[in-house]
Amino acid sequence: QDEKNGVPVRESPKEAKKILRTLGVAVVTVTLLVAASSSLRYAAIARRDSSRTETGTSLASGEGKASNEVASPAALADVAGLPVRKHSVAPSRVWGGASAPYPTGAWWLNLVLEPARAIAPLPYSVVFGDDGGVQICYPMEKGLFDLQKDLIVQHFSAQMALAATNGDFENFRLAAHDALSVTVTATTTKGRFTSYLVRGSPYISVEYEQESPLVWSYNTIKSTDATTSPDHLRVKFLNGEIWLIYSYPKISWEVTDFGANGTRAQIQPKVKSPYSGLVRVARASDDSVIPVLDRHYRVYPVSGAVEYELESPKTAKLTYTFETKTLALTPSTAGGTHTPPEPGPLLLALDHHIALFSAHSPAQPSAAFSASAFASMKGGLSPVVGSTWEMNVPLTSAPWSAERKVPSHLRSYVVAALRRDVKALTDAWDVYNFTKQASRMARNALVADELGETRLRDQALENLYEALLPWLDGSKPDNCLVFDSVWGGVVTSAGLFDETSDFGNGWYNDHHFQYGYLVYASAVLLRFKYRDISKFKPQILAIANDYANPPPQKNQNSPNSGHSGHDPLFPIARHKDFWDFHSWASGIFVMDDSKSQESSSEAVNGYYAIALLGDALGDRDMKLWGQLLMSLEIDAAHRYWHMPTWMNIYPKSFTRHRMVGMVSATRAAYFTWFGDLAEYVHCVNMMPYTPITPKLLPPAYVDEQYPILAQSLSRTNPAILEAWKSLVYMGLSLIDPKTAWQRLMTVSQLDNGLSLSNALWFVATREASDQIPKPTEKLNPQSWQCQGAPLCAVDFNGTAWACCADPGGCCSANPIPCCSGVTTTGRTSSTDIASAPTTQPS
Repeated sequence: QDEKNGVPVRESPKEAKKILRTLGVAVVTVTLLVAASSSLRYAAIARRDSSRTETGTSLASGEGKASNEVASPAALADVAGLPVRKHSVAPSRVWGGASAPYPTGAWWLNLVLEPARAIAPLPYSVVFGDDGGVQICYPMEKGLFDLQKDLIVQHFSAQMALAATNGDFENFRLAAHDALSVTVTATTTKGRFTSYLVRGSPYISVEYEQESPLVWSYNTIKSTDATTSPDHLRVKFLNGEIWLIYSYPKISWEVTDFGANGTRAQIQPKVKSPYSGLVRVARASDDSVIPVLDRHYRVYPVSGAVEYELESPKTAKLTYTFETKTLALTPSTAGGTHTPPEPGPLLLALDHHIALFSAHSPAQPSAAFSASAFASMKGGLSPVVGSTWEMNVPLTSAPWSAERKVPSHLRSYVVAALRRDVKALTDAWDVYNFTKQASRMARNALVADELGETRLRDQALENLYEALLPWLDGSKPDNCLVFDSVWGGVVTSAGLFDETSDFGNGWYNDHHFQYGYLVYASAVLLRFKYRDISKFKPQILAIANDYANPPPQKNQNSPNSGHSGHDPLFPIARHKDFWDFHSWASGIFVMDDSKSQESSSEAVNGYYAIALLGDALGDRDMKLWGQLLMSLEIDAAHRYWHMPTWMNIYPKSFTRHRMVGMVSATRAAYFTWFGDLAEYVHCVNMMPYTPITPKLLPPAYVDEQYPILAQSLSRTNPAILEAWKSLVYMGLSLIDPKTAWQRLMTVSQLDNGLSLSNALWFVATREASDQIPKPTEKLNPQSWQCQGAPLCAVDFNGTAWACCADPGGCCSANPIPCCSGVTTTGRTSSTDIASAPTTQPS
């Protein structure tokens, strides 16, 4: 325990402990590891928060008000130059003694939101409820796994539940959490329990203290058998499911209700006295799995830390370390001849883990049973025995430009587009569309620089600087960025009190999408050291750390080219799931499918921006950290969003779509939050188009995927909108740049994050771009009207928002008549509304 504060502290062997006090916010436990001279070693990602005495703020139904200052930054005038404000909603009591910054993107967030919904530690889904204890579901069971035309969904049913005989559980509280686990406690009238939910555990474990356990199910029990093994009670249900119940000290169980008459099936100890010990349950797919489960049930994980070591610009070592407890058999705790135990916990790994296992990893995949024994939405799970997993992650490079240059015969056309594009405005009111526009202007600057057009480059940089400045210096009057002292993060002032504003930004949705674009634009300004942009480095780093905060580094305080380092005001990598490898875009919203993410490509772009920011700042550590986050995201996108014929994650009837629109913890969908048209599903997972795009969208995959997407071009009801058509042709450029170039010339409106300059540059830098014939016509000044502010701007459903009155650039010289019958509501100028969104992320 921390002697001064009485806080229980967990630490793995051979790790040194250091207590940091930051701005008086809280006492944070940080594990530090010895750094090798040839590499950078980082502390554990998302080390568990310790339980503390509960504070007075509460939220009964997700709509309460914050009544107290919960973090000392609230007493400050600003954080990194951003004004400090208090969120309109406070964390619920279920958070226990946790304090800001809260991990709003964590895979288990449904546990601490109200009303509670399922989470998916894999291979199970779990719900905590006062009337049912820990309710457990294996959602891949027949009848729960629902395969539809455009949707795969896992339904929840309590196949097993661990509760108490002496009344309902009360006061469920978060006790601790880290990157790979979450611990929950609860009390009854006579005792308490602790449940450890660890990613990839084939068991669900509950420690009871002075309480008699109760096991129940919505299934009907066919039979139970305690004679086949002294280690477990075997429970067989009428539907064929087999579950095992382990206990230590051993409990003699009896069925008190078979559940045959519409009641819940119940199994209780024959002697209902207060019990202190461990109960674990596991689903057995067949008899071959049972001996393996018997051998390992006495070693159980209670936490899981993630560490990474950057050994070179090309490779990172990712290490999972599971803290375990081991049960020792004695005559007083069990009788009979038991299966000899094996060292190390039994855990399960997904294919993306197995593919990266190091030959030197202490734990290795096992052939004890097939991966089909435990299935999941993300495929089969293979057994791994051991508490330390070491994986080698190849780092994807983060280039500023493409591998190929623009061919000389196309250069003048790109320059002609630049002359117009650098004049376009970046003035959207909301943060998502503004940052897309800012990133668009940043791309113009980079394209101009690559072509040696320094005057056009500087014009683009000036435009970008002036547009970005109000967001960084706090002078934007209507919707500025602020630091939220309640949850610990950067949000928009509009989103702070309105969960629907800025696509849920104030409720911590999509920060890696929205701020990824902003960080990209800032990185470009910093790369060219434009004007006094370095003065706003604190604000830029705060925005970057909001979604990509690195863990502490051992030598963080030593000079190393301006290393920015860990910021204790923000959670570590807010959206990233280091078990699934991809991010979760959803924030503090209760979700039936636990967590979800729609735009895998924008997530990749957000982490790509971190790598570029590190490069622009001369910060090698930040650059490599961004590469690691980006590489994991790309790996996950290739597996769980992209569905070429050679991938077998999903059933064939679903794989035929070739692209997943949304991946959730318990669902995969061929639609988006804003519609189910093919162009929505595919393009929102392909944009933006930058030098990293070919790494995300290799031609071999696009060659299979594009024919499905191209069907949208011939659809008549509804016909595809011009802005979406531009993104379809950008996808085509990855496999057929010649045709893509020609078809882009027929589009009258581009997506508001895409400039003609970048579109032509991207097509011209593809491998077969030398086949594009030399253009014979000049650019039509009426084409691609006003960069996302077309003749009659429309929302994503095709409804008119407003007219392109005079947004500057080409339109200033060619006034466009207003659309009739259009009203403007909720905006202050026609140019604001003219930048209507073409996409709506989750």
